[in-house]
Amino acid sequence: MRAALCAAVAAGGVGAASADEFVDRANEPYKAIRAELRSDTILLPLLAKVEAPPKFLEAAGRARLLPAGSSQWSEAEAWALGESQQALLKAIHQVTQEEDYRVAFGFGQNYGTQGVPVAQIRDKMYTELGDPPLLAAKKFLWGEALQRASVLVQVEATRLAAAGKPADAIDLLVDWTFVGRQLADREFAHEMRFGLGIMLVSLERIRDIAYEDSRGSAQLSADRLKAVIDRLDEKKFIGLSRLTLPGADLIAAEQVIARVYVERNGVNKATFGQTLARLKSSNRPLRLLGEAAKWDAIADRQQNWFDIKETLSRVGNDWTSRWTLEWFDPRMSQAFEYGKLGSNASAVREVVADLGELFDLRQVVWAEAVGTRHALALYCAKLDGGQWPPTLASVRPIWIAQLEADPFNPRRERGAKPPLEYFVPIRDTKSQFGEREDPRPHEMSIVTPESNFSRRIGEDQCVLYSVGGNGGKDWARRIQNSSSNVANADYLIWPPVLSLQRQHLVESGQLK
Repeated sequence: MRAALCAAVAAGGVGAASADEFVDRANEPYKAIRAELRSDTILLPLLAKVEAPPKFLEAAGRARLLPAGSSQWSEAEAWALGESQQALLKAIHQVTQEEDYRVAFGFGQNYGTQGVPVAQIRDKMYTELGDPPLLAAKKFLWGEALQRASVLVQVEATRLAAAGKPADAIDLLVDWTFVGRQLADREFAHEMRFGLGIMLVSLERIRDIAYEDSRGSAQLSADRLKAVIDRLDEKKFIGLSRLTLPGADLIAAEQVIARVYVERNGVNKATFGQTLARLKSSNRPLRLLGEAAKWDAIADRQQNWFDIKETLSRVGNDWTSRWTLEWFDPRMSQAFEYGKLGSNASAVREVVADLGELFDLRQVVWAEAVGTRHALALYCAKLDGGQWPPTLASVRPIWIAQLEADPFNPRRERGAKPPLEYFVPIRDTKSQFGEREDPRPHEMSIVTPESNFSRRIGEDQCVLYSVGGNGGKDWARRIQNSSSNVANADYLIWPPVLSLQRQHLVESGQLK
């Protein structure tokens, strides 16, 4: 369905349709979700009742890092145990248990107010399009509530693990991963980005809970973790290979073009400045007049109707034609058409989000998903046999059906599927030391958006990593978890960067 929407844009289908027709096209995919399988009708009413978390949890990543027993923990725990918060957690579980994507729940709320229950409009749990409805003027009013839910899931996972229920904590995080997957199927780039972000954070946190268990009382069972691996199978609901490119941003540009251009002519000066100003000052209404004057001043320098249609088609076709390419395809190294847009294409440049960012984010989430399945399989083998397996291949087929390719490893000649890299420090690294040297723990330099630090990993743990954005095996000496091509850097899966960062913050006195 989404592919058909994008294809219409690529074919140059910018017509003089009314605003409502464009909104209807953006909402068309949600008609396929049966009423009884709509997660939005269950989650949004409960999201509206969730209490605001303690202020200290609002800092980015704080909820994931805060350990149970810290000075602020009791306040966070009390909030998570609140009636409204616990009701939402039960609902999250309710809408995420079906693993067959063909009959699973989906987030099916329309954009705008049509078909949205009055109560959700009253509670600001919908997507506002303004009057007249304009897709490019969208405001996802439920966004803040979903951010609160993300914080809640992280705190609850910590609470469950601290209460001796790490398996329940992991199950909750898988549930939240599935909510993220539902959002990743939405039609705006912002929604897909939000959903993929939830998946990325949740998958790492699953490994974090397992890693902390491996350093403590080992309460997790191999059988329970095997069930998690099966639930996260790529062929089931998580299915990243089924993700399609969002189409609503491109439809939004069609709608704006229809509004601010005279068909087969040039810019409609009566609507151009007013419309662009509305989009750019949606959160600052007092600046509307000033913005309108700014856009009016450049109206004469805009592409004509034929050229702006062609520009939108070229940009949309570039994205859609690349979406199904392998990460290593030579074309992926070329600049996207979107980055070439000039100021004379404002009806596209100021309306359409940079969908190119989704390519990188999807690849990182893919690495997280592959890495999580293999890391849990390794820990299963450790729990079952008492020691880390001799090779990564040892986990197959008991704990994982088959080894998956490292999403960042480019060695794909003749159908090769190079797996993630794995070793146990000291046990597997003795050859790196001289004859008279005693083997030492593995030292890693870790770069995160918040800080840089070093950690040593001994033979009680294993190291599992992807070659990362530079595509080279560098023995996990320098870690930077991103899709960027960073010299000598790898993407660390186990131990999780989150776990090592928490240890660093606690030991350095930055987290008490």
